[in-house]
Amino acid sequence: MDNPFAEILERLSKQEQQQSEILSLLKEAKPQKKLLTKHEYAKAVKKSITTIDRWVSSGKLTPTIIAGCRYFEDPNAGSGGMVISRN
Repeated sequence: MDNPFAEILERLSKQEQQQSEILSLLKEAKPQKKLLTKHEYAKAVKKSITTIDRWVSSGKLTPTIIAGCRYFEDPNAGSGGMVISRN
């Protein structure tokens, strides 16, 4: 008579190996950028929504489009977002 738990132990071992692989991939993954709506972005950079629209039209600012909605990288999240210089 075979051990009835042998198959279960084998499956569990495979799952633990897969879990270890997934965890190692997650550790290597890049952190995701925080995305803001146009209104949130305008507030973060202390500019009007009209200015943000002009920046997008001129190519100075490029939104990330997800499901037809425009999002902008948080300028206060490290190196992400657009650096604004005053001339």
